[in-house]
Amino acid sequence: MYGKKAGDYCLPTGLLDASGCKKGPVAFSLPHFLESDKIVQQFFPRSKPDPSKHQTYLDIEPTSGTVFAARKRLQINAVCGGLPTP
Repeated sequence: MYGKKAGDYCLPTGLLDASGCKKGPVAFSLPHFLESDKIVQQFFPRSKPDPSKHQTYLDIEPTSGTVFAARKRLQINAVCGGLPTP
């Protein structure tokens, strides 16, 4: 990011740039960077992504289409600089 304007760069897979919507460098992701590029997960070695806890869950009754249960986990990240290059 290093001083670039929103829209002048692309974040790795698994991160959604929201800096154009909010005042400040903000990116959204799944908790513990679940399903993000390996470079992101390597940058945060203490993260422990667990699909059973962190992925989106939707339980729908098949006949009527009624949603019985839903769960969406989201992590808000402050972007403080660029990611390392591999």
